[in-house]
Amino acid sequence: MGIIRVSKDKDNPYVVLNKTCLEDVKLSWQAKGLHSYLISKPDHWKIYVNDLYKRSKNGRDATANILRELIENGYITRTPCRDSNTNKMLGGYDYQVYEIPLENPQKLKSRKTDFPETGFPGNRVSRKPENTEVVSNDFKVNNDITTIVINEQPQQDETTYIKKYFEKYIGVITPNNFIELMSYLDDGMEADVIIRAIDEAISNGVKNYKYVKTILNNWIEAGVKTNLELTEYQNEFERKKKSKQEKKQSNHKNVNTPNVSKNKFHNFNETFTQYSPDELDDIIKKSQKVKFK
Repeated sequence: MGIIRVSKDKDNPYVVLNKTCLEDVKLSWQAKGLHSYLISKPDHWKIYVNDLYKRSKNGRDATANILRELIENGYITRTPCRDSNTNKMLGGYDYQVYEIPLENPQKLKSRKTDFPETGFPGNRVSRKPENTEVVSNDFKVNNDITTIVINEQPQQDETTYIKKYFEKYIGVITPNNFIELMSYLDDGMEADVIIRAIDEAISNGVKNYKYVKTILNNWIEAGVKTNLELTEYQNEFERKKKSKQEKKQSNHKNVNTPNVSKNKFHNFNETFTQYSPDELDDIIKKSQKVKFK
């Protein structure tokens, strides 16, 4: 086999990577590539699925599956986003990317049934052996060991509710479809909006996952992520629909209105009953004089 040589641009800064992930035979080349991309970003960088899949040829679902692979192998962890004051779930998840995989990655069952494998705000965390220097991509030497406490009890409030609601009114949802459905939460969509998409599918009599996904994609394209935004969007849609119907009815009315040709007597209330016999006779004589003049 031929030797592959790399031609480097000396004018560009380099990325310092721990080779553990690159040498991990359990990972696909796609997972290794995405992990390297994430590690190359600054520590404060945020992950968004909609942004990631636009930066490569992989689609949204393929990108979600690659992230899922990294989670399964301990290179990424996630925790639900919660308000620091009220502890209320905000939608989406905090993702942390590791250079060295965790010894006990999150369980596959929890990820399949309760959590999506896509990204939302997160940051990179470097886990290093003692006395080893690793240069971060902010170009600073960091010798600190970062300890991450992972909550072993999945916080399933929203995801479990959505799954149960879907299966109650639509039908059984496959693990992969559920992962896709939950990816909307990762993109910042509120759980109630997903529930309303399910309700709309039910009201339209189309009880299948693809239709729910189509509804959600349409709302995402319209910039709808919150309950309030959805209400405003639907109200605006109804206003436009009503205006269009009124315009159509107005045009239809104009088309059906008989076109009555006018003559020089059209101002006489279309009859001569208001004139006396002498007045009417005088009008006719004048008309005949003009006609035979």
